[in-house]
Amino acid sequence: MQVSLATSLHLDHGARSFDATPGSRLTMQAFVPVGLLSLKAACDAENANWRVNVNELNTLINAGAIPNDDDFYDNIAQTILHRGTDVVGLMTDADSLHHTVAIAKRVKARAPRSIVGLGGPAVTPTARRLLERYDALDFVVRNEGEETFPEFLAALEAGRTRDDIQGLTWRDGATIRHAADRKVMEDLDRLPIPDFDAYDQTAHAALYLDVGRGCPFKCAFCATAPFWERRYRMKSIPRILDEMRLLRDRWGRRHFNYSHDIFTCDNKWTHNFCEAMKAAKLGVTWTCSTRTDVIDPELLEHMAEAGCVEIYYGIETGSQEMQHTICKGLDLNWSREIVRATAACGIRPVTGFIVGYP
Repeated sequence: MQVSLATSLHLDHGARSFDATPGSRLTMQAFVPVGLLSLKAACDAENANWRVNVNELNTLINAGAIPNDDDFYDNIAQTILHRGTDVVGLMTDADSLHHTVAIAKRVKARAPRSIVGLGGPAVTPTARRLLERYDALDFVVRNEGEETFPEFLAALEAGRTRDDIQGLTWRDGATIRHAADRKVMEDLDRLPIPDFDAYDQTAHAALYLDVGRGCPFKCAFCATAPFWERRYRMKSIPRILDEMRLLRDRWGRRHFNYSHDIFTCDNKWTHNFCEAMKAAKLGVTWTCSTRTDVIDPELLEHMAEAGCVEIYYGIETGSQEMQHTICKGLDLNWSREIVRATAACGIRPVTGFIVGYP
């Protein structure tokens, strides 16, 4: 079984110019594809004979290996497909889903016998409709994929039915089948360490480390919380430290962005994490994201001592009325105090706002 996984496209909007014309060189946001490397590690653990390749398309575009010409999508398809590829899995994001579908069409045209599918937050709520609309798509892995995708590959290889594979939507002849949802993984330490060796730019590209998943809040605009069933989960502190130590010692990484929407949701856990970071003396810095109502000046000081250098706060709107309308519910006076306190203790505060609300 030969499997080829590929990242979604991420244009570096800040590098674009109003002088750009069709065919201009693209500048992409390259990143260590931690999610796909985790998926590869899960597949390798299931069957060491499967050959799973990970393609970080943004890195290849920046390097000029994929030219931005009239055959752009075909160039990408050619890059993804290797000799004898059986299954192609494409990562998705909402803002680039149209590109991903275009790539899937070109992959299918080049390799009609390959099984082509999607995974990620952009397709979980639309899985059935995507398969109904696009013949080039054969399956969608919904929600977390580290258990569903290896089960799908094993069933495919053995010619078994897929009806009992939770979290899978697939094409069965002219019928679209939609299995029951898979419950979120309770213990994230069960996940294998991502196969960082499978990406040759792990030492250099932007790195968003998977330290936990989920958010218990109910903001009306956000797809993250329902994607994770509004369950807040963290990897254990020793596991997070082990991954950082591995990346520091093998690839020289000294800075980490934590990929978690609400890192300080559990105040006690965060204090314990900071104590462990100080004791470990890893000599690294880190950033995280959270809400202004689940953090306080005392915790900020502790985070600064533990190496935190930047926090992203999703404030979304400066109107107290709109805070209520979008079910965010922040006290903006407290938000201002937290932003001031963040800067005062040497951590860079970054605030996000959504433009276009009524």
